[in-house]
Amino acid sequence: MIMAELVKRFRRTSNEKRIIVTTHPPIILDMVEPSEFWVVCKRHSESRIEKLDKLDNRISMAWERGDFKLSEYLDSGLIPGAVPGVAA
Repeated sequence: MIMAELVKRFRRTSNEKRIIVTTHPPIILDMVEPSEFWVVCKRHSESRIEKLDKLDNRISMAWERGDFKLSEYLDSGLIPGAVPGVAA
């Protein structure tokens, strides 16, 4: 699959360079690990970029157990500042 190959190449290249990919499709979100994911959140009328596993330190363990796909977690609303129209 082409998307899986792109993610693999991004990972390999990110050892040498900073790679930033913005996306919403679940197929891509579900190919990355929580530790590789950054979220744009709005807090107190200010946008911030934060690591997902720092916003919720339980996510990595739950994800590794297979409790959910990353796209499901992000769509759940558990990170209010990351949901459009919902400020933290």
